[in-house]
Amino acid sequence: MQPAPGGEADLDAWYREEHNEQMSKEPGYKRTTRWSLLLQVRHDEKPPGGLDFFAMHEFGEGNKIGKDVLPLDPITDWTKKCMGECQKIDAAVYELQRTFGAAKST
Repeated sequence: MQPAPGGEADLDAWYREEHNEQMSKEPGYKRTTRWSLLLQVRHDEKPPGGLDFFAMHEFGEGNKIGKDVLPLDPITDWTKKCMGECQKIDAAVYELQRTFGAAKST
């Protein structure tokens, strides 16, 4: 997600105080991990222009995640405000293919 300039604090508060709680109530929810961009390098002539914030919501068995990203219900006024003020939003559904670096059992 890319908030409008000056909207970073509100977006962060929305994640911490509302969205993560709402996600945690969804079937199969495991965890949410959030990142903020530290560095972006491009090897073409285009200037960097990705998204500054990334959140991954992980789900396990029993989830109702399909192939489309759908909004959570209910859609609150705060959600509408945060989404409406973002300059860019990129949402996708991924399927785990393989985990690397898992601890070996002894």
